[in-house]
Amino acid sequence: MRKLRSTIAAALALIAAPAAGQAGEAEPPSYTDPLPSEPRDIVAAFLRDHTAWNAFAREHYDRTGDYTVPETAYRRLIDLYCGPQKPHQGIVFSSNARYDAQRSEILEEREEDGRRIVTIRHTGANDFVTVHHFAFLKGDGRWRLEELYYYDDYGEEWLPSL
Repeated sequence: MRKLRSTIAAALALIAAPAAGQAGEAEPPSYTDPLPSEPRDIVAAFLRDHTAWNAFAREHYDRTGDYTVPETAYRRLIDLYCGPQKPHQGIVFSSNARYDAQRSEILEEREEDGRRIVTIRHTGANDFVTVHHFAFLKGDGRWRLEELYYYDDYGEEWLPSL
């Protein structure tokens, strides 16, 4: 009986073990849920979650060459912050996260045309500074990220970047 139990335990361990080539695979990130209630705090959570997504996407793509899993993880991020109706641009990830939580600072928060706008400054690689507006609308008792804008100082215009 003891031998049968150890054989069953060994078989169960093999079933639960990752298949060859899968050991050490990164799991898609889990995101902040529930989200904070105020836009400034939602931006801070987005920066952390986007940074985690970027690291996951880069590692997954470098290892597999596959975009579909990072795309699915990004769609979950957009659904959480914006809602499932929000279309988004193609995914972009790199060794320098575009919205790195450690390299971004919130500059201001203001009301504008029924929206709440949170402005951040991000200092990226080579001290390249970018400015972003997070535009929020309130609906169903909560703030949702309507759009994220990047300031293009060459064209002197705000461009959607989600």
